[in-house]
Amino acid sequence: MEFTGERFIPTLPGDIRLEHLHRYEWCTTHTEGKRVLDIASGEGYGSYALSRNAKSVVGVDISAEAVNHARAKYANKTNLTFIEGNAASIPLPDHSVDIVVSFETIEHHDQHEEMMSEIRRVLTPDGLMIMSSPNKQIYSDLAGGNHNHFHVKELYFSELDALIGRYFENVRYYGQRVTATSLLMPLEREPGDSVKALTETEDGVIRATPASIEPMYYVAVASNIALPDTARTTAFFPNVTTLSTKNSGKF
Repeated sequence: MEFTGERFIPTLPGDIRLEHLHRYEWCTTHTEGKRVLDIASGEGYGSYALSRNAKSVVGVDISAEAVNHARAKYANKTNLTFIEGNAASIPLPDHSVDIVVSFETIEHHDQHEEMMSEIRRVLTPDGLMIMSSPNKQIYSDLAGGNHNHFHVKELYFSELDALIGRYFENVRYYGQRVTATSLLMPLEREPGDSVKALTETEDGVIRATPASIEPMYYVAVASNIALPDTARTTAFFPNVTTLSTKNSGKF
């Protein structure tokens, strides 16, 4: 399956690789033993990642080419299936999944209300939705921002929040952004150690918090019951040892 700019494939290097792999690996903290729907499953790598601990995963994509590719590549997973369909008319029965995952999908069409209604329909009453959306203000509006011609309708945070709020009583937002960092850490450290973050300003180096970083993407976790307690910051490290490797794009 060739990269056209519309769907990520796992052989791609660079920031896009970190963004996509991080989202799915982070999502596995929610999917253990669950029936999962992955909307816009594309190449299938994300559905495959979720299937490692989920009870079952169904990947749905509008592209017949993508579905056929995923079926062939990941045929060894007995709890993983791929079917053709779209987000505004999900080909699954009512209340048939525990978790709906939809990463980098909503901006590719303008049938947002239909999509949210369908997500509610296929979810169990106590189900969980995990959805990402680009932050339009940062992704597109600011000077030097992206202009992705595959994106049909991007949302500002207020629009995303209002949309999700019409379908779910509870929602928690996470922000995601790839940044260049330097890590200095003890070699003998306890599991769960916190990280002190620093940033550079005109007045020197100061203490920073994740809240001070404008996200490139929002990730929403929503449900009509109390949300799971997973409100913590995570980092995804590429398999590299030098900054020069990162700068060459080979990670």
